[in-house]
Amino acid sequence: MQPTNVNVSSLFGNKIQFRIPLFQRHYVWDMEDQWHPLWEDIEEKSNQRLILHRRDKFSHFTGAIVIQQKPTNVDEVPKYEIIDGQQRLTSFQIILCALRDICASLEYNDIANEVDGYVLNKGMLSSEYKDEHFKLIPTDFDKFSLKVIVEASTGGSLIEKQGRIRQAFDYFKTKIEKYCSDDRSKLLAVFHSVLNDFGLVQILIDSDDEPEMIFESLNGRGKSLLQFDLLRNNLFLRTRISEDDRDLLYRNYWSHFETDYWEREV
Repeated sequence: MQPTNVNVSSLFGNKIQFRIPLFQRHYVWDMEDQWHPLWEDIEEKSNQRLILHRRDKFSHFTGAIVIQQKPTNVDEVPKYEIIDGQQRLTSFQIILCALRDICASLEYNDIANEVDGYVLNKGMLSSEYKDEHFKLIPTDFDKFSLKVIVEASTGGSLIEKQGRIRQAFDYFKTKIEKYCSDDRSKLLAVFHSVLNDFGLVQILIDSDDEPEMIFESLNGRGKSLLQFDLLRNNLFLRTRISEDDRDLLYRNYWSHFETDYWEREV
């Protein structure tokens, strides 16, 4: 394993793609336990930049992420499978999308274009490889919802009926609008705070390590794994098949279980 100190800027600043394997749970963070505390941290760091005209010497520690590099062709962006930390990375992508859309609506296009470079791999839109332009690919359950906000698609929200990604986007968009109003300096403070003031420990595991086993031994920030999550993971661990076959197995035989009914704690 190779641990490295990173932040949001170094994670998403280059052409890269993080993929969430299908054996993992979908996006489950909520307002009370995760979104609100995270926003309070962002607001505090932004105030430091505005009022104190500085940032703390040490970044706010946000947790750890565990990733594994996947084989790619030479003309593809580097791809990494997220073994742990997908809730954090997804949340930061959602926040950046909300900030970008606010800047675009205020015609701060220079800021909006810069933010856009942290949610999309520019220059990859015409690639023959599907979805190369996304920095983050979630599970099938959340893929459409994230695609809608990353691409700033119109009308998509009308048919988003599952998951919490749209709710998270609306929450952070409302918070940023209330905090910044149309103040350019505040928008920049939030942007640079999100990019630079939240430190993570990135752990790169070897290619021969088994991601399902590592996933089972880890927990996300403040959101314990349900028995449903552990069962899903254990079943796919036992299959011992290729990644493509595993994804097909998930879509054909497991995806219909991804409903609120099976996620209730009993």
